[in-house]
Amino acid sequence: MTPSSNMDAEPKTRSGEDYKMHFQPREFLRTYFRHPQEQPEDNYLAWALKMMQKVFCGSGLHGHRLLDVGSGPTIHQVLSACEVFDEIYLSDFTELNRNELQLWLEDSPEAYNWNRIIQYVCDLEGNVDTCESKSERLRRKVRSVLPCDVNQHPPVCGIDPPFDYILTSLCLDAACLDIEMYHQAVAHLAGLLNDGGNLGVLTSFEATFYYVGNERFKALSLSEDTVREAMTKAGLSITVYEKHLRSNADSNVCSDYKAMVFVVAQKIPEQKE
Repeated sequence: MTPSSNMDAEPKTRSGEDYKMHFQPREFLRTYFRHPQEQPEDNYLAWALKMMQKVFCGSGLHGHRLLDVGSGPTIHQVLSACEVFDEIYLSDFTELNRNELQLWLEDSPEAYNWNRIIQYVCDLEGNVDTCESKSERLRRKVRSVLPCDVNQHPPVCGIDPPFDYILTSLCLDAACLDIEMYHQAVAHLAGLLNDGGNLGVLTSFEATFYYVGNERFKALSLSEDTVREAMTKAGLSITVYEKHLRSNADSNVCSDYKAMVFVVAQKIPEQKE
């Protein structure tokens, strides 16, 4: 899939406040969230869903409160989490994305249709859930959709910490303009965790841009060393590190990422004197 813009002219690269005016949720969903079986084998979406299922349903991880930071207009990242957490809080920088999430939570006929992806996750989990029962469970557990900005402290408005688990998926590499900001954002999120709580970060490696329709958005090029250093500086210890190389069969030129990584890191309790 290629951007529909005229590639002869280099488009402006958007970032920061541009998201509020130029990021179109439906275009994003149509581009990146087709059913996994309609995309190249071993594609990003299938891998991400399998990773979430493995971490949330296959590792014994559970808790009371989960905060998803930078949800965008998507729910796929918390489909497995709703099996093991009692309360889920979604958040995003833009009102358009928050409105898109509300449409689905309210079961509006205008909402994006996630049914086939939800059923795909049900099948991954190997349970007897239907799309309808899984959807109902997630809607019941999502307590609110909140404004957030990972470059501010605190990064999420309208709720008090701490949380047992914080999840962020392809947010920090889009929101942070340089490595220093990335380190600060990871530290901000770590500060919202309970001692012993976990931060789960799904991020791209070596990406510099991604497209949403005709609009080109900046991505921060990250490496393994950068991610590991950020976790260590924030007082986190990595417990899960899974890397997914971009498939040679993936002809999607909407982004130039080389790999995706999912990291889970636990907050180390401070030593009491």
